[in-house]
Amino acid sequence: MHSETIPGELLQQIRKATADREVLLIADTPTPPIPDWVACHISSQHALQETASQYAIGLVLTPWVDDTQLDAVIARLRDLLVKELWVLHPGDMAEQTERMGALGLRCKHVVDVEGQSWGVNHFDLRRYKKTPHWLNSRYWANPELWNRFRW
Repeated sequence: MHSETIPGELLQQIRKATADREVLLIADTPTPPIPDWVACHISSQHALQETASQYAIGLVLTPWVDDTQLDAVIARLRDLLVKELWVLHPGDMAEQTERMGALGLRCKHVVDVEGQSWGVNHFDLRRYKKTPHWLNSRYWANPELWNRFRW
């Protein structure tokens, strides 16, 4: 489980996407080498117990997180602890894409490094859902129209 190393090109893509914002890394021990641009590193158990911190970006390295807690950790980060979430995972892309899609994450990249496929999934609440065309004042109870029309 812990024999994988994160491909450098994936970390560089994440680094470019973070644009010097505060990054929270979630990985249990033993951890991979932690990049110098990571602001804070916590374990998955600590992520499940954390209540107060709010980070700009969360980065989950799935080979170093207990698989039984992975869904709970991702949901907790997505809902409470970070504004934007990145998840790096090796292995079967179809299974992982379905699993991450169920948690609201979208597959951004799939990279093959030395015969190993790595997926990059992303969640950003601001871009999670496009605003529907009908969501505007024309279709809602507009105070200016209260005396003109009867509903």
